[in-house]
Amino acid sequence: IGNANAKFDRAKLLAFNTQTAETATPERLLAALRDYLSVNSESPLNQATDEQLRQLLQMKKGFRTLREVDELCRFFFHDDNAIVFDAKAVEKVLKKDNNAGLSALKEVRDLLAAASVWQADPLEAIVKQYIETRGLSLGNVAQPIRVAISGTTVRPPTFQSLEFLGQTRVLTRIDRCIA
Repeated sequence: IGNANAKFDRAKLLAFNTQTAETATPERLLAALRDYLSVNSESPLNQATDEQLRQLLQMKKGFRTLREVDELCRFFFHDDNAIVFDAKAVEKVLKKDNNAGLSALKEVRDLLAAASVWQADPLEAIVKQYIETRGLSLGNVAQPIRVAISGTTVRPPTFQSLEFLGQTRVLTRIDRCIA
């Protein structure tokens, strides 16, 4: 027992919340997210099925709050033509180094269009094979893809996001970004 007054530590509370979410069952996390969404009716995640919400929670492991899951995953439920591209992300990822990111995005777009299996692991293998032949890093290609599909650089894992959106929506978003 210390002599100092008790204080409320928000950082510690977030750490406890993260730890609790990591140990919770998928059913408990889904119920918590549904409760959160019931009082956040403006969230596009309200359109999601339970299976889709389970996928989002799985993709966003290590989240601190349910609001974080909501905010980072909203782009999945936006209309493909409504994605707003963050100007800083476009400059940093697509236009930097004489449009290197945009060039990589154009090339990898054709590879993704030819993909016969639309699942995270095979898609990642396609991109890794591409970066090996070009002598690039994963970030040189994954970040442009991420900007194209979400409008920004901070989102759930790229290849799981591709799988979640589906081939048609991904290609539509990439084409729009290139244009």
